[in-house]
Amino acid sequence: MASEAAQVLCGECESHTAVVRCVTCGESFCRPCMEALHRRGKRAEHVREAILGSVMAAPSVAPDPSKATEAMELASPRNGPPPTTDSAPAEELSEAVQSDSGGDGAVDNSAFVECVPLRLAPEERGLLKIVESALEVSEYTDSVDTVRSYGKDRRMMEGLREMYSMITGLAVSARPGRAGERLVVDTFSENEDLFRRAFEVARRYKVMNPEKLRGTYGKLMYLLQDASQPRFVEHVGIHPVKELETVRSFLLKRGKRALALLEDPQLRDATREVVNDGTKTPAYLAREVQRKRVAQEELKQKYKTKENEEAETVGPVQPLTEADIQRVLDSVGDADNYVTYNVKPVLRMLELLEENFHPDKEEKQYSLSLRGGSYFNKYGSSGSYSSAYSSARYSSLGGSAKLTHDHATQFAFVKQSLTLWAKMMESMYRLWYAADRDLLSQKDDYSLWNTGQGLNRVQRCPNVRAEMRRILAEVQRRCGPWVGLSVVHLGDRDVPNALMFIDKYTQIPRILAPIVRAVDSIEELMASHDAIKVYVTENWGDGRGLRMQILSDFFRYAFDGDGDDGGSCIDGRLTSTWNWCSRIEKKKYNHFFMLAGFQGFDGDFKG
Repeated sequence: MASEAAQVLCGECESHTAVVRCVTCGESFCRPCMEALHRRGKRAEHVREAILGSVMAAPSVAPDPSKATEAMELASPRNGPPPTTDSAPAEELSEAVQSDSGGDGAVDNSAFVECVPLRLAPEERGLLKIVESALEVSEYTDSVDTVRSYGKDRRMMEGLREMYSMITGLAVSARPGRAGERLVVDTFSENEDLFRRAFEVARRYKVMNPEKLRGTYGKLMYLLQDASQPRFVEHVGIHPVKELETVRSFLLKRGKRALALLEDPQLRDATREVVNDGTKTPAYLAREVQRKRVAQEELKQKYKTKENEEAETVGPVQPLTEADIQRVLDSVGDADNYVTYNVKPVLRMLELLEENFHPDKEEKQYSLSLRGGSYFNKYGSSGSYSSAYSSARYSSLGGSAKLTHDHATQFAFVKQSLTLWAKMMESMYRLWYAADRDLLSQKDDYSLWNTGQGLNRVQRCPNVRAEMRRILAEVQRRCGPWVGLSVVHLGDRDVPNALMFIDKYTQIPRILAPIVRAVDSIEELMASHDAIKVYVTENWGDGRGLRMQILSDFFRYAFDGDGDDGGSCIDGRLTSTWNWCSRIEKKKYNHFFMLAGFQGFDGDFKG
């Protein structure tokens, strides 16, 4: 990663980190300067080298549009011959994901629960409301993260004191007249435990509910970054960060016998979600519910302990009550449902890819082939630029494709990208905890950079990077020859810190779920509404025509490398997908999306 090695500044602007090196010029540039200086003429043919990737050879001749295109994007070190069709199909991937998570939607007790967050207790929900209210009115990041460096420590200290004061005041007003629970309002350090618990509850709640706190979570993490710095800890007397409470850490406080609950075979039945998918009879569903209740009751009786019961571990332990066991079971069940919700739309997109497109034989009207430089103008029609390397340009009318792939290569590229996303969604809890550790690490301080999208805190992400390496290596072993770059941008201009990374990838289900819903509802809506059937028939011939139009457009132009930080790198794939989403209202089939209930890809921002 560029952030790990000695960072090289762009030789042109001398302010941004260099991400591309021109082998011919012998200089390194940031991406905007590289494209500005090598846009046309002889410089457009210079050989480029991604600082984090491999060499991109310049074209010897202009591409012939009449001939089949070949992959010309950056190749990763894993690239071999053109991709084959020997990679695992969606059905095998689905089975692999279910196997990794325990099968039938249940969790793998040995690994999954390591990072399962503990469900909030009723009193913790009160603390969450207090923190939410304080963050809503706080202007901490607006005051601190500015180009004005003079008096920054003073502004930080004022912001921290203001936050501590608001939380203390709200906590006092939230429980008037409760004897024995008086809060000291004179010194903040006396209430350190309150602040630590309140901030930990808010962070844990966000991990469990990524769609929540979308307007305040970033402010919270940036405030904690500053508040945990030694100089502020010493001055205020508060270290506000504590480890996130997981199911495992909760049981560990209650002895080895309690921890054995996570390895009990009955845990699977006790946390299994009972879903009425329309194919099960009421009697079957009733039996499944009863089976789940029986398993929960048996686990409660087996593992509950009393206050004076002898512990099997050194040191004092807390009793494990039936309510505690129920809380653990609910937490594991919540986590299982969360992972299923994230993975399901990705697996369905993989199925749609394999059901409707052949990996080698292209249907001319619905080919997935791409030519670098093709674009959509503001009215949604397509065009192209003359140079293969004009793919690096960005049209003011729309997005410009940066990849040149034939049908087979694009099929493999999309399939590998979706396979990677499925594995990431399965490992989302591990990524959340890695991001939390990176953001609040005292070993890696941040610096304030103008990344081209305003001032951002740029910070190394060693834990997230290690987890992504593990995920990527597993997916590459499963998929075979890798198409495109295997670079994961972290701690640089494209992805400044772990917060930006995790926020980016939690959006995958919000992007794919509406598309899956629209495609899967085509036949149903046509059968139930004559007007919709006429509309589809007049515009696309039949339901298959509409389905293929949506899917071919998505699989081509949502994975074309479009965007400022686009390309074939791991992050560029999702960036180009977001750019496709931003042009959905210009698509011919946008009206059908709305008929299928589509409202947007971004969810409820205030949730």
